[in-house]
Amino acid sequence: MFNYKLLTFSTLILAFFSLSIPASAAVDIYKVSDYAPNGGIKVYAQPKINSPLVVTIPSNSSWVKKIGLQQGNWQRIAWNGQVGWIKEINSIALDRAASSITFEKKDCEHDPDVTNKMCCGIVETTKDPNKVVKIYSVTGLPKGDLLTINEKPRRGGRIVLRAPHNATWLMKLNKKQRKDGVSWEKVQWGGRKGWIDGSKIQYSPELTAVNDAKRKECNKDEGCAPDLSALKDKK
Repeated sequence: MFNYKLLTFSTLILAFFSLSIPASAAVDIYKVSDYAPNGGIKVYAQPKINSPLVVTIPSNSSWVKKIGLQQGNWQRIAWNGQVGWIKEINSIALDRAASSITFEKKDCEHDPDVTNKMCCGIVETTKDPNKVVKIYSVTGLPKGDLLTINEKPRRGGRIVLRAPHNATWLMKLNKKQRKDGVSWEKVQWGGRKGWIDGSKIQYSPELTAVNDAKRKECNKDEGCAPDLSALKDKK
């Protein structure tokens, strides 16, 4: 039986559990370059520029999966539950650490000693097993826009990372400031912490319930989870 270490890295859940991993095949996972143009790569509904925009994947994002072969300069991909086409194929590269996690998840799912398959893969843990961790989603942004997460609660300055218009699995860190006419909230997303305009997120009772149920069930150490230390962003 696999005995992987459970680590708290909750927001990687947002993309990992949207992946469908066939039993007979390993899945290569790709990441977006730190230097993707305009802070990310655009995903289109069809392999043409005038096609509707599906989402923009921020720079430094992982859990991108190729679907099928390239069509000219275009590649069909899946990311965070979204499927579409990208043209900047050179902006993604194999993420070996993320790929290995999908292999471990598949092995866990086929391990006869693991009875609770729900706990295979990334599992969030907390010091207080009875604590409810509220989950938030981005709201009010046009499709394809990116929400900036800033190092400090102010306009401009250093950007920690960006989140897509339909990002989920954000967590508030119970710190607020009002500055420049904005009610700033400190949040965690994608393994990083920073400040956002609090009006751009909304509470998701559905995701909170899913997260809470899984966390409480899997804190019983009945499942297995991969070591995520190689994927953690630098603070």
